Amino acid sequence: MKITNKLGLPQALYDAVAQDPYSSGDAEISITGLIAPPRIRMLRKWHDALIEEDVSDRIYSLLGQVMHSILERANRSALAERRFFMDVEGIPGQKPWRVSGAMDAILEEGILQDYKLLSYHKISGGVPHEFEEQLNCYAALLKHGKDKDGKTLSEIMGKDIEIKQLQLICIFRDWSKGKADHNELMPQQQGLKLDVMKWTDEDAMTFLKERVTAHQKAETILPECTDEEIWKRPNRWAVMPRRGAARAIKVHATKEDAEKHIKTLKSLDPMSRPFLEDRIGEAVRCKSWCNVSPWCEQYQKTLKKD
Repeated sequence: MKITNKLGLPQALYDAVAQDPYSSGDAEISITGLIAPPRIRMLRKWHDALIEEDVSDRIYSLLGQVMHSILERANRSALAERRFFMDVEGIPGQKPWRVSGAMDAILEEGILQDYKLLSYHKISGGVPHEFEEQLNCYAALLKHGKDKDGKTLSEIMGKDIEIKQLQLICIFRDWSKGKADHNELMPQQQGLKLDVMKWTDEDAMTFLKERVTAHQKAETILPECTDEEIWKRPNRWAVMPRRGAARAIKVHATKEDAEKHIKTLKSLDPMSRPFLEDRIGEAVRCKSWCNVSPWCEQYQKTLKKD
């Protein structure tokens, strides 16, 4: 991947982004990569030399690194940023993949914490499913895996320890007291601790095996991303007053409701000419957040339809 600096930002900022130290270690895939769509991972693998990202688009990622570095340095009451590994079986008969993950904080009481620098909108509907998946995969990794020196969690902590609770520590990058005072839906503090549902160990291991299988299959047959994976907005049906009109009378969630609306309008005014306009839900990730969309046939097909 090539990091560009189209806005001419300071060299120090460019170097900080370009020299990202992240590594999944001696593993085929990290937990973060495992949760991500197999199609995106493979396209990034195939087109890595052609991918470009600008420094200006990596600022939030850099701030997240800064936050984690400071917390790791300050966290003396917990095991922080230790990477664990374990082998996970995928396709029957195929060599298991080595999976790794680095946890933000493991407390002696058996609490696993993950810090997130994010927009408050991200958790407005509760804990996002990808965060729940990530933390539960980490818990399984801590139960069955070992660190790079071959030590289990209990050996590292010097006592038997079992992960009993999962927590998400949210720090909101777009928070301000003024916004909070005028928006009751916004958290009233810039930091928030959320409990995350803990799966059974059996469910977590099943999920891990399913994800390894999906990524292994993608090595030979490239799957399409699901609507959920491309963050597809729902389809809508707009009732337009006439041809050439710029604004809809109303936008409906179902085609049936829109058609009923048009019938009602025509019954009230037989001379009116309302019509139905299909508004296909936008693939938000593909359009704005996926750096391999230029090489993705799935996304390019949607552009041709438009």
